[in-house]
Amino acid sequence: MQDNFIQQMRDYLSDPKNRIFLRQCLFNLEDYRLRIESDEELTELRTKYETIINESENQHRNEIQRLNQDRKNEIDRLNWDYGEIIHRLKMENQENLQRSREDYQREDHQREFQQLNERYQRDLSSKQWELDNYKAKVADRLRESDENKKELEQWRESYGSLEDAYGKFFRLSSKHKDSIAGIFGGCDNPIDFFCGALQKGHLDQLWDYIGDGLKLNDTNDEENDRLVALFDFAFDAVNRSQREPLFNRLNPQIGSRFDSETMGRDNESPQNGNVSQLIFAGYSHAVTGEIVKRSLVRLEGLN
Repeated sequence: MQDNFIQQMRDYLSDPKNRIFLRQCLFNLEDYRLRIESDEELTELRTKYETIINESENQHRNEIQRLNQDRKNEIDRLNWDYGEIIHRLKMENQENLQRSREDYQREDHQREFQQLNERYQRDLSSKQWELDNYKAKVADRLRESDENKKELEQWRESYGSLEDAYGKFFRLSSKHKDSIAGIFGGCDNPIDFFCGALQKGHLDQLWDYIGDGLKLNDTNDEENDRLVALFDFAFDAVNRSQREPLFNRLNPQIGSRFDSETMGRDNESPQNGNVSQLIFAGYSHAVTGEIVKRSLVRLEGLN
């Protein structure tokens, strides 16, 4: 079953339109559900993902090298053909000019000279146009190769952060894993997890779930760090999926006065005071500035 999943991933990555993996939400993967039960299975899945990424990178590198070699060979051939044509036309033109100078008084020779000269100019313009046109095509192919390379780098970067985030999710307690899977609509494998994190509508629910737990301080610090990191991953995924970021994080300065419009207190804080710790950063709409979620902070009393 795992081999089938690896083949599906390889086929998916072979299409250039699908390589911007972060920008797409794959909702049709219900037929394949990989259940990871131990750290050893997660390690095996990570190794197979890395193998797919390396194969895709090698395929793109070979394609770019092939395009560059094809471009060089074609330009060399065109330059050689162009030089041969120019040389031949110049020789013909010189011979015709010589004949025309010797017989310039004869009208038919003058007409022939004019025709040959016009043909030479037409041939020269045509070959120059062909060369310029091919150079433009080569430039387009190089730009396309650069874009593919950038897409591959983005995929590698995104894959690394997805792998890290899913590893943190996998190590959460059963209570938190079940709750987040309920918000995301399933997290049986990294694809399901990523699809859930990518949806803007899940962001508010995820912040509320994590924020409520942090406010009560009913989870150990290591678990809290994993939960906050998972929200950071989902927040970045939603922003990167849009042409322009939708949201901005709210990061109040340590030592600043408590502002109830942008901040909320945890249960161990006094009613008023200065910020001593940022527990969980809130966020606002990037365009309107409207506060979506207030930052959760801990206060110290005023002296």
